Amino acid sequence: MWARIGLTLIGLISFSAFANPQVVTIETREGVKQTFLLVSPSGPPKVALIMFPGGSGRVNIRSKEGEILFSKNAFMQRTIDQFVANGMLVALVDTPSDQQDLSVQFRKTEDHVRDIEGVVSNIRQGHRDIPVYLIGISRGGVSVAYIAKRLEGKVAGIVSMSGHLADRNSVGLSGFDYRALKQRILMVSHKNEGCPHTRYSDWLDVAKKYHIPLISVTGGYQQLEKSAGDRFPECRSWAHHNFLGIERPVSAEISNWILQKPFRTEVNE
Repeated sequence: MWARIGLTLIGLISFSAFANPQVVTIETREGVKQTFLLVSPSGPPKVALIMFPGGSGRVNIRSKEGEILFSKNAFMQRTIDQFVANGMLVALVDTPSDQQDLSVQFRKTEDHVRDIEGVVSNIRQGHRDIPVYLIGISRGGVSVAYIAKRLEGKVAGIVSMSGHLADRNSVGLSGFDYRALKQRILMVSHKNEGCPHTRYSDWLDVAKKYHIPLISVTGGYQQLEKSAGDRFPECRSWAHHNFLGIERPVSAEISNWILQKPFRTEVNE
């Protein structure tokens, strides 16, 4: 029986078309464990894609009665099956055991790099020469930029989606010099992005400055519910910030870019 993945609010997604998903836990630093979900395509993978969710970075990957479950839902979780269907070996990373969440500050640290270097090494045990790409959304974009900078020879490229620039508590990618990266780079942003920390106009400027391809997205929809203490519902999972309702065409064009196929720089479905 194939394991299934449970996603909050949208039920269970079956991965029966793919190799059995696995929950993998490795020691990456002394006394520190890193857990990630590994999902393989039905045939030999073309590339490995390591996914970095935004926000706290915590997805609470766990196994229960033959099912692999997540505790939250966003673009990365919603598109695992689509990237796997395109021949990619997908690894979705959780927070390491010594962190309650992945703050912007921690995402820039050598400890974070060491944790993901361990994930890369684990993947390469079974796929020695596979190209490794990193994809991150919002604060996950901070992770992929800083990890790629330090793991130059081990990462083939990065995808930064709705990248976190700065807020009143932290500086993310604002001022980051993308010329320091030797890998391939792709940026993705929604033209109607409402999150003030990840504005489309800012990313359009960054893409032009560094001559980086940008996929500009329109369409989809939002389900904004402002709760007590939440100042920015536009920065959450059910907003244009996470490409709600347009995941499939967006992930298709990202896949085309990763696989070095022709891709659209405008997505409107």
